[in-house]
Amino acid sequence: SIRFFFNNNVRTNKELEQLKETNRMIRELVDSWEETNIANILVMDFGSWVDQLVDVNAKLMGMDQTMNNYTLERLGCFKYPPSLAMACATLEKRTDCTCVRNMMSIDGMHWCMETMAGRILGGTSCLLQCSLLSIEGTKTGQRDIVETRKAQKRCEQSCNDTFMSLRKAPSLSLTNDIASKVSREDKRNT
Repeated sequence: SIRFFFNNNVRTNKELEQLKETNRMIRELVDSWEETNIANILVMDFGSWVDQLVDVNAKLMGMDQTMNNYTLERLGCFKYPPSLAMACATLEKRTDCTCVRNMMSIDGMHWCMETMAGRILGGTSCLLQCSLLSIEGTKTGQRDIVETRKAQKRCEQSCNDTFMSLRKAPSLSLTNDIASKVSREDKRNT
């Protein structure tokens, strides 16, 4: 599962609140998930990472962030105008149609994969490795379902802390290291 991120379809405070509520509900669903034919759900917290990126970009542009809705400041001239904080590198007047674009999003909806793909792929790869913890444990009979879910959640948190944050991300080989570390910790605790 992926948390939703701010984008140029969010145009009012009400829609911004709905986005936050939807993300809260996703997290609540995942945290309370009971095993069915799907053993577990892991979340890539892409929405939180985008929020952090937009916030830092707004600070770098010199935007006034005292109001919660600074992300709703838009370029003009578009049916779905991009957020200045999401798509621009310089602060423009709301009536301007263009700005110097940043390397995050060209239009407030689509991502600049040259700069964003590493973390997106790293986070996805890391979470896939976390999902394999249950398969590994089940095959050897060393883990019950509760312990597997705990290990997966710790692994999920490590992946999000590493790839869906503004911390410097190490090489992609770390994804296997994260899962291995969680697996080693679990073996020591049993």
